[in-house]
Amino acid sequence: MSDDLTEFYGARLDEDEALALAVQAAAPGTWRAAGEDILTANPDPYWNGVCVANASGEEAAHIVRHDPARVLRDVAAGRKLLRLHAEVAEVADEAAVRIVRGIIADQAASWSDHLGYRLAWAVDPGMP
Repeated sequence: MSDDLTEFYGARLDEDEALALAVQAAAPGTWRAAGEDILTANPDPYWNGVCVANASGEEAAHIVRHDPARVLRDVAAGRKLLRLHAEVAEVADEAAVRIVRGIIADQAASWSDHLGYRLAWAVDPGMP
């Protein structure tokens, strides 16, 4: 089952994945904060890392927390949710479909500043 909400959510996941893969290719490895620099650490002990950003304190922590590897894990979880929605729509009652759809709506709300986002998705009148 596909609709505007699930298509919107899937498209945002695709965009996040593409960007994360591009950044990961440009700056591979585990991201970490080192002073005011955000570094990637390659497993090779002779390679010290590459500075990919400059930030301080909380900004650095935020950037490191949202490194490409984490974004890709979030994308995988989102795709799993979309598959669950499709499976539930095939076999479950309407209440179960509304619950999963409500979770997708909550997840999609993180892109509420996107031009394609519909305010109607923010409040699902079908949710209990």
